[in-house]
Amino acid sequence: MIDFSRPFFQNDGNSFVIRGHCLDLETAYKQSCKKLDLKVQAFRELQNSVREGILLFRGLVEEIKTNAVKERNSIIDLHTDLIERLDETRLMLLQKVESQYTEKETAFKHQLKALSALVPTLHTHLVISSAFSGSANKFEFLDMSYVLMDRLKSIVQKQHPLHATLSGQIDSGYKAEFFKSIEPLLYVPIQRATFNTTPSVTSGVAAVSTGTSCPSSPVISKITPTHQRRSNGLNGAKVKFIDAKGQFAEHCCEFESAHRDLLQKFEQMKSQCQELQRDLTMRRCLAKKDKVLNLGQKTEDLQSTLDKHYSTLENKLPLLEKHWEETLDRIVNEQDLYQAQLQDVMRLKQESQHLRLITSQLVSFVSSIAAVTERLAPK
Repeated sequence: MIDFSRPFFQNDGNSFVIRGHCLDLETAYKQSCKKLDLKVQAFRELQNSVREGILLFRGLVEEIKTNAVKERNSIIDLHTDLIERLDETRLMLLQKVESQYTEKETAFKHQLKALSALVPTLHTHLVISSAFSGSANKFEFLDMSYVLMDRLKSIVQKQHPLHATLSGQIDSGYKAEFFKSIEPLLYVPIQRATFNTTPSVTSGVAAVSTGTSCPSSPVISKITPTHQRRSNGLNGAKVKFIDAKGQFAEHCCEFESAHRDLLQKFEQMKSQCQELQRDLTMRRCLAKKDKVLNLGQKTEDLQSTLDKHYSTLENKLPLLEKHWEETLDRIVNEQDLYQAQLQDVMRLKQESQHLRLITSQLVSFVSSIAAVTERLAPK
């Protein structure tokens, strides 16, 4: 009985040791055939995995080409729409500015013309009053001073355009108008992306259930980065809204409570799937069919729960969009109120300057009249 599957002698330095374990030819042949079948099976599985990988990456190459073309077209279309909206808003704002300018220029020029025509009249009457008080005797003064004072009084009491009915500000609200024009194009409520990790999990579990072995772990390599990115994003969201109050903060609390349970279940499923893969690839032991079927059922249940979780999240979108629109409207109203407050204060400042000018003119005029009256008053 000789084992032809192994060499007769083993070279150990300069000595030759005769092997002690020998089998008959048929047993050695069967063992070698089994080993060869296992190697060929593993090689064929590797070949199938390589073919699937080639098809996968070819599909991904075509997918990124199509998505790149769509993204370029979307960027160009959005840019075109933005330019059109901005041009329309620009023309509207320029017309608004021109309308305000024309209206206020006409009003100010009319008031300026009336005041300019009043200056010679005031100067003439001041000269007449000074000449009359200096040249008239007592009889002439008593006879004609009341006529002069009535004329001066009528001029003073007459309505003159001394106050500006409009402010000097030209306000078109261009920032708010530009924001309103492009807001519908740039405002994206939610990225409606599909849950890409689910097909990978399902395919990985299906591969395990059929008893095939793979040289690598595609499930873990595809799931782990996505989960890390998701966890990082949620941690950032919790930092932003940890002290916030309101409708969105309540939504975040509800989401975290439900999402935390799903993440725990997902981690357990991933660990079980990884354990089965290690049993099939590294330990070379066949997994129990019941265990694989149980894992597949859990995967289906998890998928159903995730679908419900996603649907619940999508159903909250209209309420959140309404909340965000109300927030934007509140911000715009606050900005408009602030601008109105600034304009009101500016108008009061301008009216105060006009009042100061009129007061100084009245003081000088009354002082001159008092001086004339004192000079002409009988002693």
